[in-house]
Amino acid sequence: LIQKILKFLTIKRRVDCVRAEFFAHAEAFAALVKMEFVSVKGAITTINTLLKKEDNRCAAITMLGKTVELCLDILAEKCDSGCLKELKETLDSIRNAHFEYD
Repeated sequence: LIQKILKFLTIKRRVDCVRAEFFAHAEAFAALVKMEFVSVKGAITTINTLLKKEDNRCAAITMLGKTVELCLDILAEKCDSGCLKELKETLDSIRNAHFEYD
């Protein structure tokens, strides 16, 4: 299941793509994190890797949003500070008007 979800989320897309196209996949990814089928550290590492690729950034931002929405408690409890620091640095480096809301 996770392979199918990630395969769809890693399709190259423009940063201004229509997020509705992959919204369910991002939510399914977050649900797998919530159920601990995907480790929190693995999820954040995957999201961080995709954020660094412009062609995957829109999906990664959506994945991050859904993961935070569904898994904030798990993120706070189980994600180490180094992993979160790296994510913050990546997010701080993104300068695109399409993601200002996020």
